[in-house]
Amino acid sequence: MPGKPGADGRTAYAHFAYANSQDGHADFSTTDPNRKYIGFYSDFTSDDSTNPSDYSWSLIKGADGANGKDGVPGKPGADGKTPYFHIAYADSSDGRTNFSLDTPASRKYIGSYTDFTQADSANPAVYSWQLVQGPKGDTGPQGPQGPQGVPGSKDVPYPYVQLDAPANPKKGDTWWHGTSLKDATAVQRYDGSKWVDDAIAQAVLYIKELNSIILNSAEINSPNINVPFQHVRISGSEILSSGSLTLHGASYVISGNIEDNSGKPNGQIYHTEVNPDGLLSYITQTDGTTQMHTSRISMGVLELTDLVSGLGNSAKYITSTFNAHDAVDYYHKDSGLETNDVKKLNISYSRKGPNVTIGIAFEMKTGNGWVKIANIRPGYSPFNSDDAARLLGSMSYTGAACELYVSAGGIYIIPWRGQGGYAGSLSFITHDAYPTNDAVVN
Repeated sequence: MPGKPGADGRTAYAHFAYANSQDGHADFSTTDPNRKYIGFYSDFTSDDSTNPSDYSWSLIKGADGANGKDGVPGKPGADGKTPYFHIAYADSSDGRTNFSLDTPASRKYIGSYTDFTQADSANPAVYSWQLVQGPKGDTGPQGPQGPQGVPGSKDVPYPYVQLDAPANPKKGDTWWHGTSLKDATAVQRYDGSKWVDDAIAQAVLYIKELNSIILNSAEINSPNINVPFQHVRISGSEILSSGSLTLHGASYVISGNIEDNSGKPNGQIYHTEVNPDGLLSYITQTDGTTQMHTSRISMGVLELTDLVSGLGNSAKYITSTFNAHDAVDYYHKDSGLETNDVKKLNISYSRKGPNVTIGIAFEMKTGNGWVKIANIRPGYSPFNSDDAARLLGSMSYTGAACELYVSAGGIYIIPWRGQGGYAGSLSFITHDAYPTNDAVVN
């Protein structure tokens, strides 16, 4: 009749170590055989023990003997030599499979030889080989079943990641719509009767890439934002455009092309940029490089440039600038002046942009010709090198007149008659700096 089941088959391992003391503690090593003692033990563990007490130690290199009495001199002998014991390891009886001088672990055979050379030979043929690890034993019978684990909670929500609605969900389960979390397009939570839209509540969320249709946020902190757009309609027209809106550091840029109503580019490029220096905006001709209309606002100055003719390097432009001074009227009046030639002299100055008008009235005291009656006020002198002139009619004598000349050097008259009053006005262009101390009429 069958006997009791035998013990599990196990693999035996032989272990060697080396030392310079009988207890193995002096210069203990499992790899360097250059020692006086060799230790041995066997067990069922492949790793060598590092505890010298596990080994049985044998002297393999004796101490030098004491000197004996001198004998009768014999014939000269051969030179004395020191014997060395060598060990190697392998996985075959001839030592050629997985041969090793310093790795005994997991090797099935041990080889040894003795000679008078300290270095170990790397030739497996010089070693005598012995099996130290037998074949693997038969598998033992199955052990008894372990104790039952702690039951898991049936209330833990389960995260589904799939395209179709999960079957038999429980309350609290989540459903990520997609084949993986990376391509999921929505997330829902089961409320016990139906799937409802869910949200991720997180104080800080680190995401390498976020694909979003709607982003509701009170604040976005980022030095770089890029918003590409394709074939969007420019407000108030049938024109389409593709391009991008970017925020990079302190620069905000919108750039793109002009397309027809089918989305085909016509070659024109536009660019609008806002930065701490101001605003730059332009649109090109259909060559994509020649700027057709350009506007700049920088430090309180508006500059407008329009293409007149040509393309590329042959393009010709007209440019004008506008600032706050150009938008107001400057005004000044000198009253009750008198010279050797005139009295009751009143001069009024008005200027808007480069346009100046001078109003003048006086009474003659003499009939002297080509006399200077006043200096021209700074900010109002004529730009034309030929000066400005007109004929003033007499308010006292019919047919009488007086020539009025205005230049950078002053205001001059040539009267036809030395009596009576004269009045009139004269307009011209100036390039003087603005008279900022004069009255401003908005």
